[in-house]
Amino acid sequence: MYDLYYSETCPYCRKVINYFEENNIKFNPKEINNPSYYDELLKIGGKAQVPFVVDIKSGVSMYESDDIIDYLKKNNKV
Repeated sequence: MYDLYYSETCPYCRKVINYFEENNIKFNPKEINNPSYYDELLKIGGKAQVPFVVDIKSGVSMYESDDIIDYLKKNNKV
């Protein structure tokens, strides 16, 4: 399972969300307009940049939509 920190208005976030949805990969959407998710993002990632994903199982976390999608491809046999 993945936590995805995102913003509704971010096209790079939409790209990652689309990939999750098109490939039936489960994720926890965490929209950073919610102050608690924004605070989590800063605590975990260190900066207010989205998209940001956390692989809950492995503990891997990363920014950048293309890097996230590459990681998902490698780790979900899509």
